[in-house]
Amino acid sequence: MYTLGKRVLFGLLLGGWMFLIFSFSAQTGETSSALSSNVTNHFIKIIKPDYPSLSRTEQENYYNNVHLFVRKTAHFTEYAILAVFCFLFLSTFQNGKNYKIKLTILFCLIFACLDEWHQSFISERTPQVLDVLIDTSGTIIGVVICWYVSHLIKKDKTKK
Repeated sequence: MYTLGKRVLFGLLLGGWMFLIFSFSAQTGETSSALSSNVTNHFIKIIKPDYPSLSRTEQENYYNNVHLFVRKTAHFTEYAILAVFCFLFLSTFQNGKNYKIKLTILFCLIFACLDEWHQSFISERTPQVLDVLIDTSGTIIGVVICWYVSHLIKKDKTKK
């Protein structure tokens, strides 16, 4: 049983993370691209030290592939974390685990759809169904992690 303090903490984490996702979506296409380009450039320096020696065409192709990976991985990770915070918040209520899992997935799916719709109002941004699918995949992995950890905790408690 969780205390009110934990419920408030998990609620604040959930709300704060939703605000962060919303803030990223509120960035113009140019700002968003610049941020992910910066991450991409740092990532390339780490994984491909010989990048500067590649031909211009090879650099462009490599960069574009890594940039796409960085952007889509960010979507996946944002929603895996959102799912964890949502599951933790719901865990402070007296509901069955299956209910929490289903509600977490539904909540994150709806939030992903609203987030993509929100982007349709932002300069140089467009909503993409693929992003909702990636977000939902991240959500499912986040829920699986929560289920597994709660299963281990329950198993440990029954041993004691």
